[in-house]
Amino acid sequence: MRLVLRCLHGRRIVTLSTDVNGPWLARTAVTATEGSAERKELASALPFEKMPGPLSLPLLGCNWLFLPVVGRYSISKMHHSRADLKKRYGRVVRWAFNGKVSAVQLFDPNDVEVMFRHEGKHPHRPELEPLIHFRKGMKDIFTATGVLSSNGLDWYNQRVKFQIPMLRPKMVASYIPGIEKVANDFVANLPHLKNAEGEVPDLLSELFKWALESVGLFALNTRLGCLDLSRSADSEPQRLIVAVNDTFESLSNLVMDAPYWKLFNTPNYKKLANAQTFFATTVMKYLKQAMEDLKSRSADDELTLLETFLAKDSNTGDVVTMIIDMFMAGIDTTSTSVVNTLYFLALNPDKQDKLLKEILTLMPDNETPVTSAMIAGMPYLKACIKETLRLRPVTDSNARILDQDVVLSGYRVPAGTLLISSNREIAVDPKYVDDPEVYRPERWMKDIASNTKIHPFAYLPFGHGPRMCIGRRFAELEMQVLVSKLVRKYSVNYFGGEVDYKTRLLNLPEKPLNFTFKERSK
Repeated sequence: MRLVLRCLHGRRIVTLSTDVNGPWLARTAVTATEGSAERKELASALPFEKMPGPLSLPLLGCNWLFLPVVGRYSISKMHHSRADLKKRYGRVVRWAFNGKVSAVQLFDPNDVEVMFRHEGKHPHRPELEPLIHFRKGMKDIFTATGVLSSNGLDWYNQRVKFQIPMLRPKMVASYIPGIEKVANDFVANLPHLKNAEGEVPDLLSELFKWALESVGLFALNTRLGCLDLSRSADSEPQRLIVAVNDTFESLSNLVMDAPYWKLFNTPNYKKLANAQTFFATTVMKYLKQAMEDLKSRSADDELTLLETFLAKDSNTGDVVTMIIDMFMAGIDTTSTSVVNTLYFLALNPDKQDKLLKEILTLMPDNETPVTSAMIAGMPYLKACIKETLRLRPVTDSNARILDQDVVLSGYRVPAGTLLISSNREIAVDPKYVDDPEVYRPERWMKDIASNTKIHPFAYLPFGHGPRMCIGRRFAELEMQVLVSKLVRKYSVNYFGGEVDYKTRLLNLPEKPLNFTFKERSK
């Protein structure tokens, strides 16, 4: 049953709709007055061909910019490339990929807002073609290509099927005890991971295992054992760790390199196929167990996230795809965000001390159990993570392909053009953010935020609109629990100086980060 409410908001008709017990979803319809204004704006805009940008060559397009010797950019340092594009050409830049795909790089949050306001009910973004190709060839396992990869109705049907339980606060809160146990195990492992200098070498690789264990908890109803220090090289947890790494590495290479995989099975494509196949067979094993457990549930029992998926959808192929997408979206993102948060807290000990004071008021000792009320009572903790995501976004961009012409920075951009926001460059632009290069969590506190300039579309770490990250609430909870536990127990220090980041599919520190953790006296 769907409830619909229509109301006038400014010049827009806002439609709010929901399934009973589901979240309200907003759609806006342009009024006749606004439509006329948009038509006039389009008619008076500068032509797309006049938009500034680098030289585009036949066949190569702007790919020559990344070639050895003649090029000036590195694919592994895309944020440097974008910063240079902005400096050379301004706040909106036209370029082309492979000589045929027109793209516009956006450095103005007002243009980013236009992009999102016109994305429609089924937002279209670039597809992960190698992943789609593999899944379509394995229809006995994958009955869908997944919310990460698909577009149009295929994406929409998957999204609406799974988003309500994943976004329901009560469902997320039910995992706090389990997420806390995973965090406790990670914290307990740290003394055993120190090297001769007293550092925990390459903390990110350890956080990667924590993130995998956390996702396994709510995606598969189980502890996978990734934090077990005695696991063997051929154990299932270790093979899962390898499969996740292989998926990210191979997919990143396949997306960024020439598409030779379309002609023959390249080594990277084989690596992706093997990793995804292992994922699928492992997930199916846990699904069968969950289906058996579901049979013994009474009507009054609270279902887990996985059981809710299975109870709503008898098509296990769709559930398998969704769970694998949860692993793909929830490993590098949270682990990198946590290591970056610890990095900034270590470089800013006054901020770490302030966070500790907040934590101590609600967590007087290390054994104090975490609750929803405790997390809600730590606004500075949330501010520290938000400020980290502003300065070190996990992904540098949000991309959309619109089905209508729009005006961006005074230029008429035709439908079908790839639009790419520049999250990092916008978030450190003094025009839109006060003191942008300073790590200042206070800018996100309610009592200060009203006096601090932050453009609403200058900070979108989880995206925006219908395709906003479906696992956002789980990710935020995982990070909040672990960071609070680590800072409560240890003084976190880093002595390696400032570290830039590199681009894979996501952004990672350019070198391993070695931290020291000194246990607090109380």
